[in-house]
Amino acid sequence: MGDHHPHHGRPPALAHAALPPGGGGRLHAWLRRLLPAAGLGGRAGRPAQGGVPPAVRALRRDRHRRARAPDPGRGPPPSRAVVLLRRGQPGLRGRILLRSHRGRHISARDGAGGPAAGRAGQRHRDLRRPAGGAGALGPGHVSALLLLALLTAPPDTLVVGLTSDPVSLDPHRATDLVSAAVAANVCEPLVRYRPDGSRPEAALATSWATTDNRTWTFTLRQGVRFHDGAPLDAAAVVGNLEDLRRRRGFPGRAVPAGPFVVTVTLDQPNAALLATLSQAFYALQSPRQMGSRPSRPMVGTGPFRLASAQPGRIELVANPDYWGGAPRLRHVVFRRLADQKSLVTALTAGEVDVTTAVGQDTVGRLRGQPGITLDSQTGPNIVFLCPNNGRPPFDDPRVRQALARAVDRRALVREALGGHGVPARNPLPPTLWAYATRTKELVLDRAAARRLLAEAGYADGFDTTLMTVDAARPYLPSPLRLAARVRDDLAQVGVRARLEQARSWKDYLERATKGSYALAILGWQADTTDPNDFLSALLASDSVGATNRSRYRSPEMDALLKQARQRGDHRERASLYRTAQELFQKDMPWVPLYHVSLFTAFRRAVHGVSVDSTGLLRYDKAWKQE
Repeated sequence: MGDHHPHHGRPPALAHAALPPGGGGRLHAWLRRLLPAAGLGGRAGRPAQGGVPPAVRALRRDRHRRARAPDPGRGPPPSRAVVLLRRGQPGLRGRILLRSHRGRHISARDGAGGPAAGRAGQRHRDLRRPAGGAGALGPGHVSALLLLALLTAPPDTLVVGLTSDPVSLDPHRATDLVSAAVAANVCEPLVRYRPDGSRPEAALATSWATTDNRTWTFTLRQGVRFHDGAPLDAAAVVGNLEDLRRRRGFPGRAVPAGPFVVTVTLDQPNAALLATLSQAFYALQSPRQMGSRPSRPMVGTGPFRLASAQPGRIELVANPDYWGGAPRLRHVVFRRLADQKSLVTALTAGEVDVTTAVGQDTVGRLRGQPGITLDSQTGPNIVFLCPNNGRPPFDDPRVRQALARAVDRRALVREALGGHGVPARNPLPPTLWAYATRTKELVLDRAAARRLLAEAGYADGFDTTLMTVDAARPYLPSPLRLAARVRDDLAQVGVRARLEQARSWKDYLERATKGSYALAILGWQADTTDPNDFLSALLASDSVGATNRSRYRSPEMDALLKQARQRGDHRERASLYRTAQELFQKDMPWVPLYHVSLFTAFRRAVHGVSVDSTGLLRYDKAWKQE
């Protein structure tokens, strides 16, 4: 799968010219090799030995097959030529723009038999003029023009900055935020929630109905096709839900009730089903991708399709047949930067158009930057210190309670977040309904922490490890700094934690999911605004080995969560979830640290990006205009 751009007569030298990795000196050296005649390589702007850059030489191949006399009807020959070569920017890649005296642009895409190729010799002679000659381009002019073209995304391409790669491009495995950010623009669920999270709205299902929260009927949108041409119909939806049942434990069965009607019967009543189905990893995949392969590329129905994917770069191209209307953008590129500093530099330089991976320590650098807009919202998230409940000494609730009293949350928010967050005390963020306002605040009390450790048999403390990773997330913007701060707090009560850094975010999640750690700092960003998304995912026994990475098991908690899912009355559900939060504070399976404010940075030329209630961005209505 890929976006094939015919060369339209372009010579191979142009079609395959590539921008080298890195910047600064590497880029300058590459430009010198590519354009020695453009004032970047020889003395006084003269060409290096041999005189003709390969890219231009290719355009001269058929020069002697054409009339050498200028056409008087065309006016004087052009006096300037600038070669624009961009890696991975379809629409500009391998393009030569030539400006005539009349200001007209002529492209190498006119074809090998067109006027651009026929006048290549004259254009190259213009490039070879000595510095200071009439119409000559000096080194500074060419360098500036080239760098501007090479580093700035074109108007039909939106570049999204990341600091880590997605864990998976299989939508049914898109449980991390980066994977979900890509999936949200390629694949679509049956139902999605309004941007404010207030209520569900139609996506691939136009309507739905239930009488008992157990049997649901969905009517599908007609005339929709997946990117590979497969139709969206009842069979496709049934295949997806069966795949999700097999791979993710979807608690129900689906059967066709007509060509575009599906009946879903759940194992147990679930009032949160619509919220569940709206999550990124419940997005529908083409039935042709169903099978036994452990990971499949995204082939959805969304406004963009996956064109290419490699470490550090994912490119989406517009789906002109999108049922919601063709996007205004032609390309969306997800680009991984090495770190926060590189990301901010790329954003301010115009190499990146938008990012949600804004670290708290970079917020100050971005505020007030010309051309940058910084938006913030209180995030539906939580960051927590996660002890492995399946390992001693963390299988003892007294030890976990001691950890909860050893951490100075207010100092964490102030020092690790720059004040952009609030201390946490519950497993739910305060932005969600059913948040328990009457639970006790978790305050710093080191004397109580030491007393609890002594009661558990650890009067002298103990040695352990604290797993971390150098990969920022919207809810975990400065992971190494946070880990060091938590380690120092724990040391104050005798818990001597050695930092253990995972190789990558993927390695970090895999180890946490398997329970291959003692302590870890983890986080959760809501996929929906339903409390079930947090509590069942992070605390239910049947989520152990998946999203319940603390490995906490409690029959009492399981019963509360099951009752809340089955009740149709909103107030009854809220009461049950508040009781579950009180039980959480008693058992303390993991230690709430904070809820972080989410920041999204945009270039001011970017318009129309929609941000949903969970912080995911959609680009189907986006465009760029200065």
